[in-house]
Amino acid sequence: MGAIENLKAVLCDPEGKVAIHGSDKDCEIIQQSLKEIEERLWPEEKKVWVAWTNSDLTEGRGHRKVLAVCEMEVTAKRLGTGKSVQGTDCTITCETAVTLSGVWPSGEWRYPATVIKPTKEDAARQKKEDARDEALSKAIDLGMSAQDICDLQH
Repeated sequence: MGAIENLKAVLCDPEGKVAIHGSDKDCEIIQQSLKEIEERLWPEEKKVWVAWTNSDLTEGRGHRKVLAVCEMEVTAKRLGTGKSVQGTDCTITCETAVTLSGVWPSGEWRYPATVIKPTKEDAARQKKEDARDEALSKAIDLGMSAQDICDLQH
């Protein structure tokens, strides 16, 4: 059991309300303190995009490693272009980063690497790609085939 759960087990009833003998003010202070501790230690999560490369760029016989962790997919794609084995593009995956308010420096997100913020150009490109993906999805929902969509693009 973690520290917060231990405190709750001793100080609170099954519904999480302070249930010790003391003044109402004491109970209120304990309740507020538990809430503040829990909020500070409860990790927030967000989606990040990871560009994966290989430690051996010649033959790909090394181990997989993180090249970049980004807030937007297009940033990961941009940074991973031509940066994997024999100049191929990095594999891009969606992962989860966490932060602990009040524990790590304000606004710092943790993943096994630094999370790279997008440029203004990345944000514009991501918006454009999202709109394109949405339009393609709508076209498929309306019964267009992959060949129909390809024909429209050329």
